[in-house]
Amino acid sequence: MEVNLFKVIQQYTSIINALICFLQIDYLQQKNADLQRQMDRTLTQARVVENKSLDTAVKNTELERSLHDVDSMARALQTEKDVALLTADREISEAKVELEKSRTELETMDMQVIRLKAVSSFFCQFQQTAFIFHTLDSIKLSELGSLCSPNFCDWNQRSYCLT
Repeated sequence: MEVNLFKVIQQYTSIINALICFLQIDYLQQKNADLQRQMDRTLTQARVVENKSLDTAVKNTELERSLHDVDSMARALQTEKDVALLTADREISEAKVELEKSRTELETMDMQVIRLKAVSSFFCQFQQTAFIFHTLDSIKLSELGSLCSPNFCDWNQRSYCLT
């Protein structure tokens, strides 16, 4: 019986060892499945992060293009503004020159008007004086004409008398 007991113990030991191996295998398989699930979750999260990173990179590229476009437009507007300012300054300078010419011409015309008014005033005074002298002469001649009579003046003198 001893031999049999030893064999039985060996058999039980082998069975226990096999059970322990099966338990270890089962534990390792469960642990492996847990680790696989954890790795799958981590890979999924990594793919999500990678997709977000790619989306962000695309958005950054679009923003860089937009920023470049805005920068180009800003430079173009600055150039246009500078040209417009230079043009406006030149036109203002030309307008100042024209204004000064007009002012000078106006002053010249004002002086001409003053001279013409003076000449006109002188001419009017001259005409008034001439009219007065003419009127006085006419009055003197008519007084002389009343003195002239057909018996008193001869024919040649009569032509100078006003009747």
